[in-house]
Amino acid sequence: MPKFAPILTFVKKHAFVCALAALVLLYLLLRLINLTLLPVFADEAIYIYWSQLTLSDWQQFLFYPLNDGKTPLFIWLMMPAIKLFADPLFAGRFVNVLFGLGQLYFTAKIVSLFTPRKRYQLLAAVAVIFCPGLILNNRLALMDTMSTFFVSGCFYFTYRSLQLAFAQKSWLQYCRRAWPSVLAATFFFGFGLLTKLSNLLLLPVLATLLLYFFPWQKWRQAATYHALILPILTLAFIAGGGLGCLALLKISPAFGQLFARGGDFLHPLNEFFAQPFKIITDNTILFLQVLANYLGGLFFGVTIFLALGLAWQKRFWPPLWLILSGLAYATPILLLGKIIYPRYFLPVLPFFLCSFLVSLSRLRRRDFFGFKLILFVLILLNGFYFTFYSLTTPEKMPLTPQDQSQLFTEWSSGHGIKESVALIADISRSTKTLVLTEGYFGTLPDGLQIYFWKNPARNQIRIEGAGQPIANLKHVQDLINQYQQVLLVVNSYRLQPDADFILPELLAEYPRPLPDSPSLQVWRVK
Repeated sequence: MPKFAPILTFVKKHAFVCALAALVLLYLLLRLINLTLLPVFADEAIYIYWSQLTLSDWQQFLFYPLNDGKTPLFIWLMMPAIKLFADPLFAGRFVNVLFGLGQLYFTAKIVSLFTPRKRYQLLAAVAVIFCPGLILNNRLALMDTMSTFFVSGCFYFTYRSLQLAFAQKSWLQYCRRAWPSVLAATFFFGFGLLTKLSNLLLLPVLATLLLYFFPWQKWRQAATYHALILPILTLAFIAGGGLGCLALLKISPAFGQLFARGGDFLHPLNEFFAQPFKIITDNTILFLQVLANYLGGLFFGVTIFLALGLAWQKRFWPPLWLILSGLAYATPILLLGKIIYPRYFLPVLPFFLCSFLVSLSRLRRRDFFGFKLILFVLILLNGFYFTFYSLTTPEKMPLTPQDQSQLFTEWSSGHGIKESVALIADISRSTKTLVLTEGYFGTLPDGLQIYFWKNPARNQIRIEGAGQPIANLKHVQDLINQYQQVLLVVNSYRLQPDADFILPELLAEYPRPLPDSPSLQVWRVK
């Protein structure tokens, strides 16, 4: 026992740091185990392929995502990982694991704004580790985890900036004390926009901060409105600086394409006013479904109950205001969203996590200790359940119908991609091979392209999209004539051959794990 005494003394003296380090290790363990167990998903394939193209020829492809209405920071940050790791899917997802770790940090820091007790910062880290929505998205190579990280970071530093702006009477003193927080908030807003254009929705969130700090009890006094000048200028600087970062993309001729696809995802105002109740109702139902699935129904209900109860009985507003901040981000999507995927609401989840933990911190009576412990454990059980299946059998994760469809049942699912790559590489060793796929981008053909980027068989293979559904291949017949061996990779339900279109041999078929789902097929054309 004495030989362990120094270690025990150190742990006792630095209990918070040791506990936080243990939680970081737990996070990395639960995020990195079986990271590629879930096959590549359509958008992941696209982003990883763009990153590989940029590595191959950065002068041509550095700003290529702008052509599809995407800002390129996430694509750029995947490049070092793709160079480092042999598996491109692991590389892309590894980047998000790191940003998820940053999310853990900022969630704990936001909680620290409202309670000095460090145990709740540790509980915030636990909540992030076992939050179903974060578990799912931290393990996918999509932009949303990184976007959420920048939203939380900007929120934290803007809070610090406005807190000082309302407290300081001297502008010079404010500038000396607040400039690190103001610059950090500007950085996070700007880099958030370079990650995903939807981070413009941070602007209404930051406006709620102004309302939070406003001294409502003195609203009739003229001096109160004079005191608003500094906070408003602070927000203007953060917003202007962030938009300035976005404007740097104007160096690319493709900058104009960045806003070209807005009509694909947003209702024009005339469409909204034609049926506002239907649009809002449908989008709100999806939003509530996301909160129920990816926070947990119990968590969502308890969070709202605690926030309202504290605001009503104790006049403690932060938990309710944190929820309103999350809703400020979600409301424009609820009003105008045409095509909405659950991951678009991911930045909202940390606000609910923080609201719950800040509420618990206000239940200070010892009588509440057992209640808080039981409540926290019950809520975490849903996260344990989700974590277990994410590491073992992802198809059993309790996902929303949209995510279930995209990841497991529709063309966007990548089940069979790696097996198809191995088969194609094996039969193409000595023969130049043309591989035709359904579609022109997405899971096919990009899902094949990313695995052949470092594959020794790459020089033997040409991969080309042939559209969908596949009724015949007459439109690519000239290309087919140039190769001795031609294969077709297609989802079974998108192969709808004409009467005179005959495929000589089905080489392989890879079924998806859920029943009544299409399979991925590899056919010999020639």
